[in-house]
Amino acid sequence: MGPPSDELIRTWFEKLMCQALAELKIPYLVYQLYCFKCKDYFEWTKYSIPRCHLGGHDLEPKNFARPDILITNDKGAVGVIRIDGNIHQKKKIKNKDYFQTTNFLEAGVRVFIVDNSDINPKRPDYAPNFAPHALALLFKRCLDEPDLYDRLYL
Repeated sequence: MGPPSDELIRTWFEKLMCQALAELKIPYLVYQLYCFKCKDYFEWTKYSIPRCHLGGHDLEPKNFARPDILITNDKGAVGVIRIDGNIHQKKKIKNKDYFQTTNFLEAGVRVFIVDNSDINPKRPDYAPNFAPHALALLFKRCLDEPDLYDRLYL
């Protein structure tokens, strides 16, 4: 699954988070586009922006997002995990992130933002395999319990 050069789109930190999700058997998807107009997602494995596979309309830049990781549960809840590196400190990216987060929340999607440093094994206080696994369990619980998500994130 994914484009020929996986390294061009996915970061090491995203892969580390995916590994934790997989080890905990928490369902997740990568290479997805989320259409805010249709309030749904579909697989995307090319660099070009396609027409919406759901509604058949053109995707304008503010009408879609490519979440790093998408998680779901058996109740139909959807969450996105955004793994932020230094690029997310730039003003243009911060603005884009803000509007995407707002659009996700308006669509009923729960948003989880993780900084690279939160799951970086090079930190002196890092416990191997603890940080990404603990976050994965927290995100799963917040996906299953909307009240907990609201208390912690809104």
